[in-house]
Amino acid sequence: AGKLDEALAALVNGPEDETARATAQDAWKLAMRAWQKIEVIQIGPAGSSLKAIGGANLRDEIYSWPSVDPCRIDQEIVENVFAQDNYFRQNLINSYGLDALEYLLFNETYNNHCRQVININEDGSWDALDESEIALRRAQFGKVLAANVLGHAQDLAAFWAPPDGEFYVHFTQPGVGDSPYDNYMKALNDYYGALFYIDLTLKDDKLGVPLGIMAPCDEGTPCPNKVESRWAHYSKEEIIANLQSFQRAFSSADSNGADGRGF
Repeated sequence: AGKLDEALAALVNGPEDETARATAQDAWKLAMRAWQKIEVIQIGPAGSSLKAIGGANLRDEIYSWPSVDPCRIDQEIVENVFAQDNYFRQNLINSYGLDALEYLLFNETYNNHCRQVININEDGSWDALDESEIALRRAQFGKVLAANVLGHAQDLAAFWAPPDGEFYVHFTQPGVGDSPYDNYMKALNDYYGALFYIDLTLKDDKLGVPLGIMAPCDEGTPCPNKVESRWAHYSKEEIIANLQSFQRAFSSADSNGADGRGF
């Protein structure tokens, strides 16, 4: 996330520089591979405050797929208020995070992805922007989003940092102090339950939907626009990272593939 933030800062200084853009795209891929390994195990602060024990919604703040709205991102380009301090408090997760950054960095056209009846098309405000201005605003918006991702990534890392990270202590010492886990079994079950991401999200959503097996594309007709990384064409690498993370969680495999003390 730090490298991504640096790359976006450089892109702001040269928004039409193809080398700077390629560097930012590579930094996004690096960050995404790292995130996809964390993505599999959404427990504690990364988890939903409505579902996870100790959840703080940090996952959605960092990466909200499939809740991403390209049209809303285009509207933000026109409105140009994303640098305001209250931007993230006033907007939904579908307009920021790593998924929004993907659209800003990998969208190859200067068109928007809103229907004609949406305000930026009806009032001509998108057409009033030339390509240089769109490129600049995309880079500026991306820098704001990258900084936000970095901040939340640092928060999540601090929660889990041994020996004193708040949730590290809660998870490894259940039943002690104000840990949300009463005992080791509850902590273990929470961890185990998170691994079903591989079945419910990877298999059903990342593969089943675009392949036309699962709703809303379950009529046997593939929906390629429903793939995870539609703009970066990076879905396969993201799935591989998910599987590597699951393998490590399930078997505690080391870097050489040897099994450790896992499930």
